[in-house]
Amino acid sequence: MSAYDHMDPAEIGRRAWKAASRAAKHMSKHSRIVNPSLEKCIPRFERSEVILGEFLGSGGFNDVYEIHRIDLVKSLEEAEHAKKIASPLQQEHRAFIAKHVFRESSQNCRYAMKFLSMDTIGDPSRFCTGAADLVVEAKFLASLEHPNIIKLRGMAAAGTSGFASME
Repeated sequence: MSAYDHMDPAEIGRRAWKAASRAAKHMSKHSRIVNPSLEKCIPRFERSEVILGEFLGSGGFNDVYEIHRIDLVKSLEEAEHAKKIASPLQQEHRAFIAKHVFRESSQNCRYAMKFLSMDTIGDPSRFCTGAADLVVEAKFLASLEHPNIIKLRGMAAAGTSGFASME
C-alpha cells in the first residue's frame, strides 16, 4: 500500500505539479548550466495548438510523437495561457516554429513532442518523479547548445501547472 492509494487524482496532480516546480526552482537556483534567460526565449505552445503525428517511441516516463502541424491560436483571447505567449518575441518564435514543421528538402517532420506516458500518469509515484524529470530535462535542453544534443524548440505554455490539470 502506498501513500497515494487513498488520494484523489486532483491531489496526485497537485503533488506532481509541486514536485516539478521544486525541481525547476532548484535547477534555476543551483545549476551552473541552466540559464533562465535562455529558457525565456523558448516559444510556448498551448497543447491544443499542436497536432501530433506518428508515435516515435517511449522511454522510462515518456512517449514521443512527431509533430504533424502547429495551428496557432488566431487571437490571444482563445489562448488559455495568453500571458505566456503574448510578447512580441514569443509571437515571432511561435510563428517561425509553426511555419517550419516540415523539412524543406525531404518534407519529413522536423519536430517531436515528449510528454508523460499514460502508464506514468497512472502510477502516482512515477507521475511525480516523471513530472520532475521532464522539467529538469527541459531546463537543461533550453540552456545547452551543442551539435550532438537535441535542441529544445518549444515548451508547454501551461508550464509545470499543466501537471496539476492532467486528465
